[in-house]
Amino acid sequence: MEYRPAGLLSDAPYGVIIDGDRIIVGSPHGGPVQLSPDLQRRVRDTARRYGAYYEGDGKDVAPLAGLLGRNDYKGSWDDNVSAGVKGYPVEFLSGLFSNIDVNKPHEAFADPKSSIFDAILKNQEKMSYFKDRKFDRSVLSDFLQGGSEKDADFISMSQMPATPENLYKFFSTGERLMWPDNWQEYPNRLGKYAQKFEQARNAALTSGKPGVYVAGAGHLPEIVSSNKRLRMIGGEMASD
Repeated sequence: MEYRPAGLLSDAPYGVIIDGDRIIVGSPHGGPVQLSPDLQRRVRDTARRYGAYYEGDGKDVAPLAGLLGRNDYKGSWDDNVSAGVKGYPVEFLSGLFSNIDVNKPHEAFADPKSSIFDAILKNQEKMSYFKDRKFDRSVLSDFLQGGSEKDADFISMSQMPATPENLYKFFSTGERLMWPDNWQEYPNRLGKYAQKFEQARNAALTSGKPGVYVAGAGHLPEIVSSNKRLRMIGGEMASD
């Protein structure tokens, strides 16, 4: 067994799952992936042979250029999720309350002449999970009503003018409830939506065709906990 001094990271600090010719690589969004030389070779060979699929809109392609060739990129694995879903289930609006300091919806949706509710509807292409469909007033209303808590009525909040200040309060309140410190327990209603959303996405990661699938590191512990057939290499930073 290789000797590894205490305190050093493993061969894959953000985690790797190898399932035959399907490899799931954990990534810190927007940052470089660290892998041992042996794992790098296997990942590169698999990507060269079958292709690589990145998360969301593919913004992680550039940071991963040192790991995978740009020509290996075949598209977003999220498209595999979209193909198997009918309509616009409310849980697929969970992205509204995720990563707001990065996505800056309080800037993207700013429209003081509109309510927050109407501003989201009018600008939904800026955050819509599905590329081939839109959600309507009923879906948005059901999501906000279903995600409300005693001290957070998102229906009422959504009627406020869509100023940057009101929007930031709206989105930061939702993010706090969806992703609290104990988010793994999904204690709030919005968290339960997010859990259902992530379960659908994780299922696509474990059932896709051969290739390399790069995903936010937090996906990997959830995948192995729900699929005892799989194991994760490394992953001490996989909660990122």
